[in-house]
Amino acid sequence: FLMPDSNFSCYLNKTKGVLDNASQQFEAVPDATILMFEEGILVDTLHHIINNYYQGKLKPDAGKTYLIKAQLSNGNVLSAQTNMPSSKGKLDSIIYIKNYFYSVQEEQMLSGLKIYLDDPADVNYYEFGGYYQKTIPSFQVDSIYQPHYFQLIKIMDQHLKNEGYADDQFLHTISFSDELFANAKIKIELGGALTFKDFDGGTLEDSSLAVLRTVSKDYYLFKKSWDMQTYQRAKNTSNYSNIESQFFPIEVTDLYSNVQGGAGIFGAYHLDRKIIIKRDDK
Repeated sequence: FLMPDSNFSCYLNKTKGVLDNASQQFEAVPDATILMFEEGILVDTLHHIINNYYQGKLKPDAGKTYLIKAQLSNGNVLSAQTNMPSSKGKLDSIIYIKNYFYSVQEEQMLSGLKIYLDDPADVNYYEFGGYYQKTIPSFQVDSIYQPHYFQLIKIMDQHLKNEGYADDQFLHTISFSDELFANAKIKIELGGALTFKDFDGGTLEDSSLAVLRTVSKDYYLFKKSWDMQTYQRAKNTSNYSNIESQFFPIEVTDLYSNVQGGAGIFGAYHLDRKIIIKRDDK
């Protein structure tokens, strides 16, 4: 992915065959020649750093179109194109509500989020996610941020329903387009939104980090197909007592790819962040 404050970079892998006797699904490709074009003009060469990771010397500019080409040692060429968003949305405010609604399914009160963001002109695509801060005694640092899971037990917002999200869906992030909104001030509500459970012995802190990415359309289409495929696979495999899922399995959505000559995603995004303070009385 392209980011305005980071050098051009990419990961290049080769998939293993289904009959290969290997512990890893992918094999790093360290000997490719990777070129970056801006508006059709060659501007940088990405060099192999380690394993499957390549990096260049320059950074992308907002509003520009970029084409990446990978020339492999066997003569094959992979390519992909994306646009760096010209502007970014900004998180205006986020309200965390501990007791937002009563879930009949969970038989308890669940939390929620009200998210307000400023949406620039033109068509924009977004990804929203959260990270909780935790202290792990075995680490040298005092605390680190780990991804939240969004537990969409109840979709409070019609816009997310229009995006195809369903109840009981577990996600790290939520993607949406501003085409669903009528004005420049976007409000989204999530019910039962955040799980603050700790699975590996850390101690949860009192704040979380909310992240809003203004993403390219390619990134958005990839993420939406990823979310849908993950949800459909879970529906097909998680409940064998459900007769419908046994005899009428859901058709799994194809994963979006904009790579010619291979499979993968080449996208771009801007980033905005805010701290969420969780209070017991709110």
